[in-house]
Amino acid sequence: MGLAEIQRWAGSGELFDTAMVSENYPLNSSRGRPPGAAADAGLPTVLKVHSKDQMHYPLGLLALPRETLRFSLGYLPQVFDARRVRAVVAAFRRALRTILDSPQTRVGAVTLLDPEVRGTVLEKWSGSDDVRPAERFTDLFEEQVARTPAKTALIAPDGRLTYAELDAAANRLARRLVELGVGPERPVAVAVPRRTELVVGMLAVLKAGGAYVPIDPEYPPDRVRYMIEDSDPALVLTTSDVDARIREESGGPLTFVMDDPGTGRSLARHSGIGLTDADRSVRCCRGIRRTSSTRPARRAAPRASSSSTGRCRRSSGTAVPRRRRTSRGCP
Repeated sequence: MGLAEIQRWAGSGELFDTAMVSENYPLNSSRGRPPGAAADAGLPTVLKVHSKDQMHYPLGLLALPRETLRFSLGYLPQVFDARRVRAVVAAFRRALRTILDSPQTRVGAVTLLDPEVRGTVLEKWSGSDDVRPAERFTDLFEEQVARTPAKTALIAPDGRLTYAELDAAANRLARRLVELGVGPERPVAVAVPRRTELVVGMLAVLKAGGAYVPIDPEYPPDRVRYMIEDSDPALVLTTSDVDARIREESGGPLTFVMDDPGTGRSLARHSGIGLTDADRSVRCCRGIRRTSSTRPARRAAPRASSSSTGRCRRSSGTAVPRRRRTSRGCP
């Protein structure tokens, strides 16, 4: 029985899932004597050593100090395949080579990734400033919907949605948001627990051309109030289990209860197909005609960090452009 398994049974969770062991027995390579000991020293002689161990962790590195330092990497095949293990070995060799060739190198400067993978991470995955309009997240999402409409796109505690279902739900809500006055860069607060409505709401705001402000309903009341006051949203998306509290803490903006039966009937009257610029140009409930064309340079999600008191600070906030939202893969 492994230590990690004992920890799980004890209810403490997995503290770690890798191990490194250094075996440094005082053996002579030929006769089993301690290094430097004479033949007639009268000390016990170990003629042969054979050990057998079982790997208890997904990944384990064994260091064997001899005349030449040796390493043995063990792994659980049900967790790691041979390809990934070879990649770990290659990274370890690069680290050792750096230490041998440049012992003055700082630990943080040791490169573990091979040049090709490093280039992918730093250049391709990090996004770039030359994102074309077709590379907006909503465009990429709709392309994926067209490719795999029946595949599962979202798994949440309250259920799951296929790409087609998620897209249709977001489109219906986006049309309603446009009617309620959501336009280009108009903030919409999303104060929804971690469930299907959270992703539907954020995606709908983007489709409507707005910028969503994510608010965890579990935030302290003064923080929720400050974030809503500071962002001045057109409305606040909520669910029935948190609406009363958010409504009290927001003290002003209209709340839109996504799982209310009346909301469901209202959204059912809207089309689930993708929005066009003509759909985004409608006469809203206040009688003002809005056009919310979503150009990629506009922001997608204002973000705010907090100080040690939990209170948001204006100087700690940032707005994530739509092009950067694309590089992150999901709203």
